Amino acid sequence: MTLPRRLLLFVVLPLAAGVASYGLWRENVPWLGVHRPPWPHAPAMLRDHFADAAWAFAVGGLVASLWREGPRAMRLGWYAAGLAVCVAVELLQYAHVFPGAFDALDLAAQVMAFVVGVMAAGGVERWTSAHAAA
Repeated sequence: MTLPRRLLLFVVLPLAAGVASYGLWRENVPWLGVHRPPWPHAPAMLRDHFADAAWAFAVGGLVASLWREGPRAMRLGWYAAGLAVCVAVELLQYAHVFPGAFDALDLAAQVMAFVVGVMAAGGVERWTSAHAAA
C-alpha cells in the first residue's frame, strides 16, 4: 500500500470519524453549541471515549506509516514519542494546562488505540518473533 493511501486509511479517516462522533453522539459540542444529536443515547464508550481513541489511533497510524521501513531502534523511538504525546495530552488536562477534563478511561482508550494504530499501519507481522529472527 502506498504512503498516501496508508495516511488516508490510518490517519485522515480516523480523525474524521472522531470529529463526526461529536456531532453524532454528544449534545454539547463547543463548536456546535447545544444540539440534538441523531443518537443521543449511544453507549458511553462511544459517546465519551471514541474521539480520544480515534485521535490516538491516528497518531499511531501516522508514526507507523512514516517510519514503517526505518531501522527497528528508530521505529521504536518514534513509537515511544508518539505514545508519550498521547499520554501527555491527557495528563496535561489533569494539570489544567490543556482544556478538557482528565479521564482515566480516556487515557486507557488512547494507549490501546495508539498500539492498535501502530500495529495496523505498521503491519502486525513486524511485531512477531518470526519476523524479528528473519
